[in-house]
Amino acid sequence: MKLLKVQIHKQGKLVKFKKGFWEESQVFYATFHTDCGVYHFETDAGWITDLRSGSSWIDSIVPKSGNEIYNAVIKFHDAMYSGWVPKSIADEILRQGMILAGLAEWRANLAYNAVSMFGSSGYYFLDDEMPEPYTANRNFEHLQYLDK
Repeated sequence: MKLLKVQIHKQGKLVKFKKGFWEESQVFYATFHTDCGVYHFETDAGWITDLRSGSSWIDSIVPKSGNEIYNAVIKFHDAMYSGWVPKSIADEILRQGMILAGLAEWRANLAYNAVSMFGSSGYYFLDDEMPEPYTANRNFEHLQYLDK
């Protein structure tokens, strides 16, 4: 799968929720175009994120936020760890999306490797209960995938 383009339709707005966490205060909506199909992704007000995909040990090398595309990719990856798509797809969209947003490829690869090594404990299947503060996140996440 190749990520071709990310379009942001509604920017959303994250506000500090508590130490290390942010809450979406407005609707965020973006489409992720791949060579296999399109993901329509939305989060509603109330959705919680830590903006970190991988381990905190990469914070000084891989930023938690950046331009609009980068931020959309981080949000998508965080939400997909609720079990909406396989971990491998979420992680690959993260890597390719970071590069598409302008992050150096070696930094994106570092994030990908970190999430591959450390992200398994943060990935949940749809029948798993989400931990605090993410307990209600699935109520605020919407994903539609359309094949080509």
